[in-house]
Amino acid sequence: MFVITGTYNFRPKVVAFRSDYCRNCQSESIALARRSIDVLHVFWIPIFPLGIWTRWYCQRCDSRPHEATTISRPVRIFVVVFILLLSALMWFLTLLPVLGLAPQSSDNKDYLIGALVMSVLLILSYIWAWRFNSDDFKSHISNVQPFAGHFCPLCSGRLDISNTLTCRDCGAENRPLL
Repeated sequence: MFVITGTYNFRPKVVAFRSDYCRNCQSESIALARRSIDVLHVFWIPIFPLGIWTRWYCQRCDSRPHEATTISRPVRIFVVVFILLLSALMWFLTLLPVLGLAPQSSDNKDYLIGALVMSVLLILSYIWAWRFNSDDFKSHISNVQPFAGHFCPLCSGRLDISNTLTCRDCGAENRPLL
């Protein structure tokens, strides 16, 4: 049976902001905290409340600022090993007639071309896998300057500087990175 499930985010509201580093934009930007009531749905009918959640989003690109946007090293190594195995198989099929283990046929030229193509792909995948650039996220985060404005980045209202920077108009507060 085919069941369609998912979550609804009811009443999303921006409750906070901060200076942050966005991995998607690869730059420092303002992140907004959106609070919503999440509800599980089945066939678009709300069934079960999952609670109140607050998630941070980049103001510029609307993505989660701390989510990794690159392919991890284990996945890259898996791709290289897979291409290595395919390349070895193509070379093995090419060398079978030369070793006298299989009769000569017109497919040998095709196997040779395939083996050469797979060898080139192997070299390119090896370069791709080892030039992995971990974006040094921790150093980017440590270099983010705290929000220092006097106006709210959401509504341009004046910020109250009592304990925390809180907007007088929309109620959003500044929650700096820890």
